[in-house]
Amino acid sequence: MIFFDKVSKIYSATSQALKDITLKIKPKEFVSLVGPSGSGKTTLFKLIIAEEHPTEGTLRTTAAATRWSKTPPAPQCAAPRLGEHGMEVLRAAG
Repeated sequence: MIFFDKVSKIYSATSQALKDITLKIKPKEFVSLVGPSGSGKTTLFKLIIAEEHPTEGTLRTTAAATRWSKTPPAPQCAAPRLGEHGMEVLRAAG
């Protein structure tokens, strides 16, 4: 499982990549992150793989949840907005 609870990542006083993100991804659930350049997608992945650490909030992961497939199925889902920069999380149907 991947769980973000009010996670923020601030690089400097003028550069805030993520602000107050709360997100839960269950084991074996397929999700995609989509959004414009600068919306925080890369930062979110760096937090998941522990290449970066959150400035604020709590991030929990389990080993099973961090396995990624090179050819995932195409998602068919609703896309809730995540954050103020327009990043979205797509969840596979079914």
